Amino acid sequence: PSLLVAGLLVALGAALGTEVHVLHLIALILVIGIGGDFGILMVDGESDVEAVGTTMLSLLIASLTTIFTFGVMGFSEHPVLNAIGRTTSIKP
Repeated sequence: PSLLVAGLLVALGAALGTEVHVLHLIALILVIGIGGDFGILMVDGESDVEAVGTTMLSLLIASLTTIFTFGVMGFSEHPVLNAIGRTTSIKP
């Protein structure tokens, strides 16, 4: 799933006319790493109903804060932060 998301980000960036450079590739590595980490949380969760609920809440909070953080970076005036934020948060 992480590789599919990275491919989708590249395709969407190309459709929006964004040139891909090294900073975008670094951001894609971040996306793949974060997706892998979230996947590990899902697989390592216990089958106990209470543990599954706690895991899902943790994933929701982690996902929302990650999206918010990279979204804010996409509005940065600094080129490095802007490129990473735009790539990871799908901001045109």
